Amino acid sequence: MVVETCNNLSEVVLGIDIGRKWRVVTSTGKYFQGTDINKVATDLLLYCQGNNFIYLALEHPGMISECNANTKNGLKHIYKTTSVYNISPILVDPMKTSQTCHRCHSIETTRRVLYHRFRCYFCNLNISSDYNAAMNIKNRAIQYIESQQSL
Repeated sequence: MVVETCNNLSEVVLGIDIGRKWRVVTSTGKYFQGTDINKVATDLLLYCQGNNFIYLALEHPGMISECNANTKNGLKHIYKTTSVYNISPILVDPMKTSQTCHRCHSIETTRRVLYHRFRCYFCNLNISSDYNAAMNIKNRAIQYIESQQSL
């Protein structure tokens, strides 16, 4: 992958978290959902183009457990479709993306009271767990890009 130099990577990297029933949440807070992964992927990638995102950060499908087969298949489809839209995909390790606070980086190991909410007991962040995961995925992708630029 050719890594382009950019002054502010957070403006050109979009992180996504994909969940059940083709529900995709972006690091900008935008939601995409539907019963057809082709439509969800197309809408997501058109959103990337329209908002000048050149990198799409997503969880590495090969590192997701078999119990999340639906998520894995969705990620594979989105990954394959990125080349059609001239978007560079960046695959990141999904380990603890939904358990780590994207603001203070503490890891929350206790069970969530509400399934779709993330609560950090260190910095009192209380947000959507999918949005929190998307932000962590985006941050990991930015770290990867920066490490490639320094080589």
